[in-house]
Amino acid sequence: MNKLTKGEWLRLSIIFLPNLMISLNTYMLQVALPEIQHTLGVPFNDAQFILTGYSLGLATCLIISSFLGNRLGQKKVLLGGVLLFLILSIIGGSTTSANLLIMVRIGQGVSGALIQPQVMVLMREGFSKEKQPIIFSVYGMVIGLGFTFGLLLGGLIMEWNFFGLGWRNIFYFNIPICLIILCLNYLIPRKVPMTTSSLDIPGSFLLMLGSFVLVYHIIYFSGVESSVFIVIGLVILLIFWQTEQKRKQDQKNVLVDFLVFKEVDFFKGIMSVFSVYMSMFGFFFLITYYAQLGLSKTVYETGFIFLPLGIGFTVASITSSKWLKRLGNRLLMIGTVGMIVSILLLMITLILQPDLYAPFNLLLLCLYGIFLGITTTPLIGIILMKVSSDFSALASSVINMMMYFSNIIGVAFIGGFFKRVEYNTHSYLNAFQLALIGVIICLLLTAICFYSLFHRKRNSAY
Repeated sequence: MNKLTKGEWLRLSIIFLPNLMISLNTYMLQVALPEIQHTLGVPFNDAQFILTGYSLGLATCLIISSFLGNRLGQKKVLLGGVLLFLILSIIGGSTTSANLLIMVRIGQGVSGALIQPQVMVLMREGFSKEKQPIIFSVYGMVIGLGFTFGLLLGGLIMEWNFFGLGWRNIFYFNIPICLIILCLNYLIPRKVPMTTSSLDIPGSFLLMLGSFVLVYHIIYFSGVESSVFIVIGLVILLIFWQTEQKRKQDQKNVLVDFLVFKEVDFFKGIMSVFSVYMSMFGFFFLITYYAQLGLSKTVYETGFIFLPLGIGFTVASITSSKWLKRLGNRLLMIGTVGMIVSILLLMITLILQPDLYAPFNLLLLCLYGIFLGITTTPLIGIILMKVSSDFSALASSVINMMMYFSNIIGVAFIGGFFKRVEYNTHSYLNAFQLALIGVIICLLLTAICFYSLFHRKRNSAY
């Protein structure tokens, strides 16, 4: 029988609960950013970094975490990540310092990185092969729940405002989840470490340092000085690449085997992942700030603006496999073009009705969610199908890393452009409309990547 028993459902719930927590925390705090900015008296760039610091911690440590799980055992590393997340959530909810809050968010990202790769291994190894289709379906639903309800949940938590703590409740929300996981950890299967190799310490240090320097100065860009540091960050990453190549020649353990990037389809694939998610995260950021600062919506109302988008995404995610069998890889191009058209129409309708709560604008957001779902849900699976089995684990980590980096860059560039236009025009509507052009440009780059990736192979993706 392929059905899961009650015991297996319980075990699966405890394995997936940390992943749901990570996904929710990617989105929950976003709707509270203007309030955090006002409460702590921080500038716009700091507010950006409070959001993107989480993704920075995740992106820079995912590959390292995957190795640690194989070296120390997935259960041990996962529980360590949950415990760290618990401690940081308490600190984040208690602090009055913007700098400390940024460090907490980066630390939460690191702890999230300790968790995520272990969940992927445990969901594969902890259940029989016959039950894997059910497991992966539930995993996709968990990711969808994080996306669909993360923004809405953040708004609800702010609206309920338990004990008058405001945005701090978003951090405290994680405490009972972490405690449940830690108390029921006996349900998580224990795996024997898969390797005795030592960690690539030089590579790990260079990857984290180069990524941090690069991203920090993109977010806090201030002219010549920032440009110099961006170049320094790129040089450090170049040294990381040379170090990895040298270690591989010396037959030492490497953090990243760059041979994976010589698979042309994989390189095009991760570029499409980067551009489509950059457009998505940038778009979400714009909606949040335009709704609260431009339309004077409450955090609660802002959360509900994302509801039709999330519903469209969820419905599309559930049905995307059927459409993929019918249309093949063309489905991704259809989804990308659909997102472009939806945003173009939104730019036009905003002239007539600036309120995002207007019925036609909500319909356009729902359509955008549908097209986003049919594009992003099958995308990672299609890319991994094009990668040789020797690189499957590394490829999965690189794809996830690119997703989180896209969040950082999307918010930095698209959000930064929005702020500059608003400052010059004193109009949030003009800033929102013009910044949407940046979202469309990212989607056009995505369409180019898809055309390059699939134009000679128009058959089914599988």
